[in-house]
This record gives sequence, C-alpha cells and structure tokens, in this order.
Amino acid sequence: MQGGGTVARMVGTRMSYWLAQACRLVREDAKLSQTRVAGEVGVRETSVYRFEIGSSWPRDPERYVNAYAKLAGLEDPRTVWMRALELWGQHGENPFL
Repeated sequence: MQGGGTVARMVGTRMSYWLAQACRLVREDAKLSQTRVAGEVGVRETSVYRFEIGSSWPRDPERYVNAYAKLAGLEDPRTVWMRALELWGQHGENPFL
C-alpha cells in the first residue's frame, strides 16, 4: 500500500491536475462561481468542484476548459491550456524522474 506522500507526489506529476488548477485560477481571477461554470458546462456544481480539486476527470475536458475561458472573457481557450503547462513547469514534478 502506498503512503499519502506518494499519492501527493503523483498529483503534481499529472497534467490533468495542473489543467484543473489553471481552470480554478481563471475562474477565481474572473470572480466566477462554480455554479456559473457548472451551468455553462451543463453539469452539477459538485462536478466542477471535484474537477477543480482533482478527484474527478470529466469525459470531455475541452468542454470544461471552453466554458471557463468563455465565462472569463478569454478569446482563446488555449490560454487556459498554456497556463496549465506553465503551472506544471513551474510547480510540478517531472513524471519521468
């Protein structure tokens, strides 16, 4: 059985974690609620919450990213993906080490 430290370490190595963090930051910067994002995506607020904390991965992450970008007034949803890559590069761990 793996210890909690191993699980915590694994989280930072996954792009999915950093994409969820980027979405959360975009939402918070735009002062949007999880309820508003959920309405745009067409899911329950709990689905957005679970996505943002990394406990659940949506079937269609592009739909989520597009909703965050649209509601935040971003012209291009790839901005969110690029922010996720920046966060991963700055704060994540190399999954190959």
